[in-house]
Amino acid sequence: MWSYKPLPGGLPTGHRWSLHPVFWKVCCALLLLLVIFREYTNPGITSDWAQQHLGAPAVTKPSATVGSVESKPVWPSPPALPEWQYTWARDGNNQALTASQCDAAFPALYHEIDRAQQHFSGKNISEKDIALTGGNDGGVKFLIVDSQVRIVQTRGLFREDFRHRIIAVVQQVVQAVAAADAVGEPIPNIEFSIVVDDIAVLKEENPGALWSFTRKSADPRQDNLWLIPSFHFFGAPPEAEGFRTMQQKFRRHDSPLEEKIPQVVWRGALWVNEAVRKPLLQVTADKEWANVSVSSISSQWPTWGRSDK
Repeated sequence: MWSYKPLPGGLPTGHRWSLHPVFWKVCCALLLLLVIFREYTNPGITSDWAQQHLGAPAVTKPSATVGSVESKPVWPSPPALPEWQYTWARDGNNQALTASQCDAAFPALYHEIDRAQQHFSGKNISEKDIALTGGNDGGVKFLIVDSQVRIVQTRGLFREDFRHRIIAVVQQVVQAVAAADAVGEPIPNIEFSIVVDDIAVLKEENPGALWSFTRKSADPRQDNLWLIPSFHFFGAPPEAEGFRTMQQKFRRHDSPLEEKIPQVVWRGALWVNEAVRKPLLQVTADKEWANVSVSSISSQWPTWGRSDK
């Protein structure tokens, strides 16, 4: 226990001035002034006591609940973009069109794909269905995994005309895969075979599920074929220099329709579809309005790939 002695005049004294009543009164007064100053000078946290006793301005506080999140400003929506339309001068060589843009540009182009898809609906395609066997002397089998193109098998690669077609088809497939990746619509993993001869040969017992350039609609077995774009001007034959180059040459050198010679022009091999092509030759023979004749691959073949042509 400690004690203090009163000072003259009645004021106590002792070793602990911090417990003197005057000291406590001064501390309480300072704390009260600090609270009043804080309440009056910070409008964001003004209390009801400060409003009632000091006339501090009232502040409207947003209602808050447990777990509430501060609301973010709502920005105005950007103006709607005009509907995309295909323009050949701008998009003719654009390889990065999305699936929806292709649908808008070529709405009637996919009927054969839709037909084949419906034909195989509910069926499983096995490895033997895409085998390059039998009478298909020219072809190539692809395997696409994670947008990487692999050539699994080729047939007829050492025959010059088939080699040109196979190379052109490979270019088409690689470009399609790269274009799909460019727009964020990668092609699913798939294995398939393409017949590069003019007509695919299908087995009676198992027509398979091959891809081809042509299909005989009158032959039910050929309903199993998936049609794909032709190889023409896609680097096959090499003299074609590519489809884009040929387009440029046509626009530069081709005459307008009204300036063209008024004749029907056709060249082709008779054996491909003799039932139709032979009557065509007969009807147009010696006619002034026709320039129709059979072209022989054997007569043209020696000029393919020669540097002097």
